[in-house]
Amino acid sequence: MEESNVDQKLSLKKTYEPGSQMWFARGRRFSGDTQLRGFGCGLVALEDFCIYKGLCPRPESREAYLEELRKMKHRYLPIFPGLGIAPYYYPLLMDLFFLRRHLPYRVGRSFGPGAAERRLKEELQKDTPVIFAAGPTIPFLFHKKRIRLYSLHNGRLEDCGASTRAHYMTVVGLEQVLPPLPAGKAEGAQGSAGAADPSKAQDPAGAERKIPAMRVASWGRFYYISLPEFKNYMRYTYPFTCRFYPMRPRSSPAP
Repeated sequence: MEESNVDQKLSLKKTYEPGSQMWFARGRRFSGDTQLRGFGCGLVALEDFCIYKGLCPRPESREAYLEELRKMKHRYLPIFPGLGIAPYYYPLLMDLFFLRRHLPYRVGRSFGPGAAERRLKEELQKDTPVIFAAGPTIPFLFHKKRIRLYSLHNGRLEDCGASTRAHYMTVVGLEQVLPPLPAGKAEGAQGSAGAADPSKAQDPAGAERKIPAMRVASWGRFYYISLPEFKNYMRYTYPFTCRFYPMRPRSSPAP
């Protein structure tokens, strides 16, 4: 296994306050608020990016925040009922949003999980949140595959009972953590003789090897995603739908 090039812990410099599409009330099946509740994650990620970078003022109330998302859906990022916004054209819609709002940003060249450690480190060091897509899985073949979301306890990933797929989130941190323990195994317990546990890989010195994990914002909360698990999840999705979208000042050249 190659050495990670991520520092022990990287995070944004300011407080990041994530919103949530779950703040919308569930109504009629094809009503605007119902569509935003079910498929508004890409709009939430973009609105939160704009707030963090000072491109728009922070709404004074939750209802004002939801109203901004309604305007964004109506004017800039339409949601296809029952489908949402596909990763193939999501960056184009974000670029059009920036242009039509006369905001000095654009979407840079996207990258996949294979380059995520290095590129996320660069973006976080510039105090830039990174929106990304956990793409939809291929139906019938891999429709049950999901990416697991974790909490962090004593430097180790812990299952918090949450998972997702076909979802936009925002990376707000990156750090080296201990991998999750196998289900039903207490911390400090020894594995059975002769059984190799890939989540407990050790370095030559005998210490348990840490893995890179992304701290992500979703549904108004913070979670952790194992980067090795995200790379594995990509195998079950449509091509080029697990992508990271770095933002660039409009005057800067493409990376």
